[in-house]
Amino acid sequence: MAVTSVVEKRLGALPVAAEFLCRLDVAGIVDEVCPGGASALVTHGQVIEAYRWPNG
Repeated sequence: MAVTSVVEKRLGALPVAAEFLCRLDVAGIVDEVCPGGASALVTHGQVIEAYRWPNG
């Protein structure tokens, strides 16, 4: 199989930082320290998870 095209993207430290946030369970820790209200649609930890992917 021949390679017909190559896509190159500069991601910087984002993949590394995202992996560390996941391994350290930052979202879980945030939820323990800052529990959300009963009417909240998402938890604070879920908001932190969303910040990992700023363009997606």
